[in-house]
Amino acid sequence: MLKAVTSLVLAALLAGAAPARAADRITFAIPAEIVQLLPIYIAQDQGFWREADFDVSMVTIPGVGGLNAVIAGSADFSFSTGSAITRAVAHGQKIVAIVELGNQSGQILVVRKDVAEAAGFDANAPLATRAKILQGKTIAVGGIGSIADAFLKLIAHEGGLDADQIVVAPMGASEFLPAFA
Repeated sequence: MLKAVTSLVLAALLAGAAPARAADRITFAIPAEIVQLLPIYIAQDQGFWREADFDVSMVTIPGVGGLNAVIAGSADFSFSTGSAITRAVAHGQKIVAIVELGNQSGQILVVRKDVAEAAGFDANAPLATRAKILQGKTIAVGGIGSIADAFLKLIAHEGGLDADQIVVAPMGASEFLPAFA
């Protein structure tokens, strides 16, 4: 099943690309090592790229830089946000977007285990109850006004919290795990 899913992802990603030759080097620009890219990591770790005779490398380029790298020709693919793609097209860039549609947010709000335990966090409680754990906490987001920031504000609102009851710390996604420490 896992191989089938990652093979479908590979096929979808390569469908809009120029025909690749055997052992072509393909560069994927990723914004950070994030959970949403798990199928790509699995494809790499399981050797699916190699089986398809592709020499795939991933480079981390935060923010809109990945899409800019594709536009400039220094990367073949990027994992970019809808807003970055829309802005590029609005500014006359000729790009092909291969999208994944879903009916749920790709945002994930993570709380350290010790914080959750100290607060008596119940994962089965209603969202309004679970959201109260945010009060007085510092939460990292990719940027003020970003989708993650809006998601955090929505969750806080569901918990009846005001914006001043949460400290929002903008930082790059690659800095999130070190910030936990």
